Amino acid sequence: MKRTILAVATSFLCISCTAVIDEASLLPTLKAPEASDVLRPPENYTLSEEIIELGTLGKVHIVRLDNPNTDDVVIINGGSGHFTQRASRGFARIAHMSGSDILTYDYPGRGGTTLAATADTLIAMGPELVAAYRRIGWLKNGQNYVYGFSFGGSNASNMARVGGFNGLILDSTTSDIVALGRNMSPQAVRPFVRLKIDGDLSRFDYFSYAVSARVPILLLSASEDELATPAIIQDFATKLRAEGADVTQSSSSGGHGRAIYGDDTLVAIRDFMAKTKK
Repeated sequence: MKRTILAVATSFLCISCTAVIDEASLLPTLKAPEASDVLRPPENYTLSEEIIELGTLGKVHIVRLDNPNTDDVVIINGGSGHFTQRASRGFARIAHMSGSDILTYDYPGRGGTTLAATADTLIAMGPELVAAYRRIGWLKNGQNYVYGFSFGGSNASNMARVGGFNGLILDSTTSDIVALGRNMSPQAVRPFVRLKIDGDLSRFDYFSYAVSARVPILLLSASEDELATPAIIQDFATKLRAEGADVTQSSSSGGHGRAIYGDDTLVAIRDFMAKTKK
């Protein structure tokens, strides 16, 4: 998510200025993966890929890593730098922890996905993609979860509110975009930089999506994370609980993006899935 708030970079050069977090900040243009970056399925999993039409929104590149021994599913929503082509390690880790099928996709402008990178498109994308997974038979009536890392937490919550999921797993993420943006700037200039959210982007209401999903939430954090700090994650948990959300928390060592590799996280995810099994 470090790249999602590009406006912050310009703020380093001024004193007492305002930086706007807008739609263009969500999914920056990034260098495409190298040809040598090949998505590889975990052991005993089968890889399937398709380009599908998502209603009037455009085309989306979707990926399935299928465990033939289960109908359970985890839908993965990556961070702002996510490309399916180079996410083999993270997918394998979540497959190992859950034993589930893995469903995922590429964000607008990446991997063959042609959707516009706008707030309105992202709002529509989550429910439409869940419907598409069900329509093609990748999402069935097993034990189903949505996972989101960093920026992907907002998309995961948007999917979960559709219904039909056992739980929502939010990894190193918060709905407080301003707090994350502030942590991207050097400490020396933080007192002089004001951040605000563009009106269009504010319609993509992460917090409301997470609350309205009405499913148990597992909130993961990393103790050395300098972006989604433990304090920011705790504040997010407190606000969710205040709105009636059932929130379980787990922390592992490491920085941003390392939570899923901790032994504590493995235990937490397996316990969470056992507790929420229907």
